[in-house]
Amino acid sequence: DLRGLMPSTKTFYGYQGSLTTPPCYETVRWHVLTETMTVSEEQMELFRGILESTSFNDSMAPNYRPVQPLNDRTIYRCAEQIDAEMVEKDEVAAISEDEEEENAADAWYIVAVLFIVLFALAVVLIVVLLFRLRQQSTGKNDATSATELATTSA
Repeated sequence: DLRGLMPSTKTFYGYQGSLTTPPCYETVRWHVLTETMTVSEEQMELFRGILESTSFNDSMAPNYRPVQPLNDRTIYRCAEQIDAEMVEKDEVAAISEDEEEENAADAWYIVAVLFIVLFALAVVLIVVLLFRLRQQSTGKNDATSATELATTSA
């Protein structure tokens, strides 16, 4: 039973923060208990053993990020006793199927327009390159004709 590990006072501070490992997204809501908990040296060694793992897919990793300035973050203090076993989360606005289909259609429309624009640019580039190549080849033919005329008339 994990509740036996928690301190008697459930007062905590909360603030919006970030992950402590790269890419350090600022998407974490941190909760810090005001009453400290104690752990034995054996428990700390077990915890350190998790952190020392070299497996790529570990869920635990060293803390790479130094302490950050407060900036505009607000620190909240929750002094209420938490008796519920489950805390209700904020409701996430549901997206209807029509809105989802409309969003998907918008995305495909953007992809189609982008494809058409890139295709048009490629066609223009090919036409310009062919025009230059033709100019170069006709320029060489003119120079060759002038050289032939000069040698035949001499």
